[in-house]
Amino acid sequence: MSKSDDPASYPAEPPRNPIVLGVVGHVDPRREDLTALKAAFEEILADFRERHPSTPLVVMSSLARGTDQLAAGVALDRKEPVRVVAPLPFPVEVYAQSSSFQGDDDARDRFLSWVSDPALRGKVGAYVVNRPDEPDRDDLAGWMALMRDDHQRHVCYANAGGYIIRHCHALVAFWDGQTTPKPSGTSEIVACKRSGRTLELDPWRKRLPLLNSDAEGPVYVIHTPRSHGAAPATAPADAPDAEPGHAPAAGYSWRYRPGDWRVLTPNADGPVDPADLDWEPGHWHRFWRRVAVVLTLNPHAGRRAAHHGAEIPPGAVPPAARRARDEFRQFHETCKSIDDFNRDAATHAALIERRLGKLPESELGKDAAGMDIPEPLTRLMRLRAAAAVMAAYFEWLFTVLLIILFSLFFLAAVFFHVYAHYESREAPGVHNPSWLAAFVGSLLLAVLLVCLVRAGRLGERRHDYRALAEALRVRIYWGLAGIGKSVADSYLGQLRSEMSWTRRALQCAAPPPAYWTEYFRKKTMPEQVEQLRLVGRRWIDHQSKYFHRRFRNNDRAAKWLDLSGLLLALMGWFIAGILVVLWVARGSGEQAPTREDASALQIGGSRPHPDPRVTDEPSIWDPEHPSPWVLIVSGVLVLSGALLIAYCEQRSHEELARQYERMWVIFRRGAAEFRGHLAAGDVESAQRVLETLGHEAITEHAQWLILRRNRPFELLIH
Repeated sequence: MSKSDDPASYPAEPPRNPIVLGVVGHVDPRREDLTALKAAFEEILADFRERHPSTPLVVMSSLARGTDQLAAGVALDRKEPVRVVAPLPFPVEVYAQSSSFQGDDDARDRFLSWVSDPALRGKVGAYVVNRPDEPDRDDLAGWMALMRDDHQRHVCYANAGGYIIRHCHALVAFWDGQTTPKPSGTSEIVACKRSGRTLELDPWRKRLPLLNSDAEGPVYVIHTPRSHGAAPATAPADAPDAEPGHAPAAGYSWRYRPGDWRVLTPNADGPVDPADLDWEPGHWHRFWRRVAVVLTLNPHAGRRAAHHGAEIPPGAVPPAARRARDEFRQFHETCKSIDDFNRDAATHAALIERRLGKLPESELGKDAAGMDIPEPLTRLMRLRAAAAVMAAYFEWLFTVLLIILFSLFFLAAVFFHVYAHYESREAPGVHNPSWLAAFVGSLLLAVLLVCLVRAGRLGERRHDYRALAEALRVRIYWGLAGIGKSVADSYLGQLRSEMSWTRRALQCAAPPPAYWTEYFRKKTMPEQVEQLRLVGRRWIDHQSKYFHRRFRNNDRAAKWLDLSGLLLALMGWFIAGILVVLWVARGSGEQAPTREDASALQIGGSRPHPDPRVTDEPSIWDPEHPSPWVLIVSGVLVLSGALLIAYCEQRSHEELARQYERMWVIFRRGAAEFRGHLAAGDVESAQRVLETLGHEAITEHAQWLILRRNRPFELLIH
């Protein structure tokens, strides 16, 4: 496999998810500005490293002359080199002869050395971005014809630019702020990244959503004057240091020197200066923000007045700047989710290594031992193993903490009932305040536990890691089956926002979809059939058994918890009902005298004859003076039943049972149809079955995530 065909060959290291910075910019920066431009890009890289220390960075650039190569050089020359990924509009041989290197032989030689030097294999990966109507990859004459056609050349550049927009977390633009009619130019790419749109000439435009909101993101603009080129006729009157004849784009100010950088965010008109933000990436800042959400407080209420239609007080943040700041902060919170994954992977490295050590001995590993498994697929298997290990760990931890939470509520109920109904024998009518203190202490512990879980994002992390593991499972088996579809783009529009972190992680970790089609096409027909049989055994059969097992477990748990809760509640109601029946029955009967009544009937101090009806205390079943333990047991039983039913609701056992049953039926029927096509030698029909099953699995994963997020770890107050 040539290096240009291997788009994401990372060096052997613990599985981690990167933050991808796309780079676009002018090919003709002024020579005297190069030092300032390099320093600015280095500052941006350092800023990301400081905010997200556990996460590797990846620079995505097409490596054209000018600022593309400037950014790549800064990334590779750092003390801790940043990996460069190069999505190319043409194959390497054709691209080297394109206008991107016209008149600059040094830039062409630098590009060719970067993509062909074996010593840089772990630092630079280049690949051609597929397009729906592309020639065969080996048809260099066809690619040369596309490059020489002016319109088709711009389509290829738009194809690469659109790929960068969709696959980077943030875009770094070396831009002079000038809007130009040039198709697929820097100004259009910047506008599309902020809006989530596709480029006008992008060949995938008709196949992708018009508004792909999860593709939008911030743009780090480094002010980059051009050495030549036409400029508009007017300049803004309020920009004394503006370059003559230039007019800025919307949201851009000309009061910048070369190398100055600002951030343009989606849904905000003005730029953000990160130095002016009250952003604190520390753990305690994030902890307080999440605790405030749990307690329904707003930690920034004093600084976030709306000022709608009112004069903004001196020192207050204007609404436009506030929107930009909030967008920027939200973007870095998303990046923090990636950093959490990488930090957790480092924390649980021993568990992950044990799981990775078992991969060669697993059934899939043994079956695949004699096959030509590409390196990207092995890397995805490692990443999935890491995500699965952490998802299982956080699922176990979340379940234990949830049981502790419900136990605290149970203890609080017991303590309160004892305090309310139990009186001191030495001083009737006096209640022991220690029980009340224990009740309040149990509730405070429950509140503290909820705050800690929510502040640590335990629920969100188990959801994200499980969703990533399942999405990678589909990508791995689709890859083995040669299905050139994007798993990340297969989620329905209404589910994309819920799966944004997972989708973006998958886009950054997996090669382009066309890679898998080409990989599978090179195999002989017997090899293709054998590989599809492997997918059938290790995916379809395994998933069918898994869904059946999960359906039975959740169905059994739902029935057991609901029945147990109902029985406990009925027992409590039964005890209360006994007291009511005794009270009704005694209403027309004679009441037994107490010892006080007998003492009042004494005559002349004579000793009364014993009366067997005289009692020191009422019976424990006396409805007017019952034993406190009868009331305590009755109340606790009812509340215990309610807690069991609430726990069943919290765990979503009934909904999950129905969901798993549906998936079990789908995969069982799919297995039969899949084997029928393989027996007939119909590879394409078998692939279509796998594709359909993959879409069903993707939808099920997203629905599972939404269902679980609707059952957060919270206080039982509603």
